[in-house]
Amino acid sequence: MDKFKTSLSKATRSKDCNPPKAKHLSALLYAIEGNSNLQIEKTFPLIVHRLRDSCTQIRFKTMMILFHFIKRCERKNVFSSIADLNLQLNFFCDDNYPRAHCCPIIHPLFSFLKLRAKANLQYEEILKNWRSERLLTIIQEFRDDELIEITRLFVEQLSEFLSIKDPLCKALEYKSVLTCVIELAKWLMCEVAQLYAIFKSCIQVIIWVFPRLNVEMAKEAKEFCFMYNTFAARLKDFCSSCSEYYEGELPMFRGLREDTLHGISEQVKEQENIRYSQNLISMSPPSSPPKKAVQTPGNPVIVPQQVIQPQFIAPQPMMFPTGPYYPVMSPQFSPYMMQQPIMYPHMMPLMQANSPFLRK
Repeated sequence: MDKFKTSLSKATRSKDCNPPKAKHLSALLYAIEGNSNLQIEKTFPLIVHRLRDSCTQIRFKTMMILFHFIKRCERKNVFSSIADLNLQLNFFCDDNYPRAHCCPIIHPLFSFLKLRAKANLQYEEILKNWRSERLLTIIQEFRDDELIEITRLFVEQLSEFLSIKDPLCKALEYKSVLTCVIELAKWLMCEVAQLYAIFKSCIQVIIWVFPRLNVEMAKEAKEFCFMYNTFAARLKDFCSSCSEYYEGELPMFRGLREDTLHGISEQVKEQENIRYSQNLISMSPPSSPPKKAVQTPGNPVIVPQQVIQPQFIAPQPMMFPTGPYYPVMSPQFSPYMMQQPIMYPHMMPLMQANSPFLRK
């Protein structure tokens, strides 16, 4: 612990505005990584104590040391301790903290370090597990769900890095006084360029395998393609403000073409229509024979509508009913009816005039 205190004191001395020397940083990293008996929970309170110093140079150099820990330490307990440290130091950037008003440089730079520590918890794991042959294996083995999961992780990481832009640009306004801010910008530019290159490769593979994705994956892949254009524009603006600190050639932040995005949208609509038609077919009831008409007392017979095919019916001879309800009876006439003419009302006067029985 004494060696750690000595190295921390030498690395954060306020004689100049230069970043901490490499030998002091190596001693601090060795004190944490090399000595297993040294508890990490005891080292960070010492860093917090230096961050509360009244000298601006000391606080800035202490932040540089914190950034080195965030960037180079790969042990999970170090990462978890850094996350705990961020929770402990939330009051440091509070507006009610008077020292933040005395020095406006402290607030943006410390906000930058907090966001960078949050992003680093997954950034190191991404680069550690990523291999150049991984995309080829995903394509050959049809592991499309893994491709979508990786792309989603890159989107979250780029969102975290883009949130660092504003506090870093505010801290760069004081680069003439504190040169350590330039070192932060250089490191961040390298990491952003590396993340963007991997994210671009994922988008290219997604466009290639897009026709074989199902509806859910196609919708999420469509969102990634549109977000890629948004990220490309924001990263281009971000790197233009820090291009003078980047050692190397900046990547070309170009988005996808409009016809490519339009084709992706049309494919998603086509897949949705196909799925909707399949759902309608699966929900339709199976064909069944027509139901017979049932007559209930007091209700008319309702015959279901059905298609009647025309049929030829041969003529049949007429037959009189011979059942018990319609007996066959031969007509019998009385003698009186056979001898007398049939009487009709209009013949009554003539019959009365000619009848011998009615003469007086």
